[in-house]
Amino acid sequence: MTVMEPVVRASPPEDSDAHDRWVWNRRFEVLYHMRLSTLYHQKREHYFARADLLCTLLITISAASAVAALLKQVAVVDLAVSVATAILAVVQLVLNFGARAREHGKLAVDYRRLRAEAERAGLRWTEEQCSDFSARALEIEADEPPPLGALVVYCQNELAVAMKQPDKRFPLRPYERWFMQLWNFDAAAICARRDQAQPAAR
Repeated sequence: MTVMEPVVRASPPEDSDAHDRWVWNRRFEVLYHMRLSTLYHQKREHYFARADLLCTLLITISAASAVAALLKQVAVVDLAVSVATAILAVVQLVLNFGARAREHGKLAVDYRRLRAEAERAGLRWTEEQCSDFSARALEIEADEPPPLGALVVYCQNELAVAMKQPDKRFPLRPYERWFMQLWNFDAAAICARRDQAQPAAR
């Protein structure tokens, strides 16, 4: 996914010169992109898998209720349950939660494999390695659906905490957290909110 500048940083080795520091920072950005993308697609996969399971469960319950109502010959109940079953079936068919979960799962696996290969390359990368791993990450990104801004920020916040830099988090409003899997909030606007609040706090 296309992401903003990493919100966290890792210090280069003390004996690095300017060029080595540039390569180190570039390596960190590439690895950060991989970690963020993996986390993002894992969350999307889990979300769609749960939605698929819930929808299938509701369809099963509705179908069983419709059969029970039909056997009891309760016309009104039978009609209502049949309509509910049909609506749920159409929602599942159109949104195809299962296929979308598998799509994001594959993307997460692709990023994990690329990151594993990048980790095997060691700490001292060359410019060519930076460019190669970055290009391969962009090739994976080419198959991605558009990212959801608030979810990207949420994943960045999790990485900031994991990397012991919680002060780098960007606060999300409650509705942004509730609907981050459903609506594409503007990530840049979310980040700008914190940056605007900091000077005022000073």
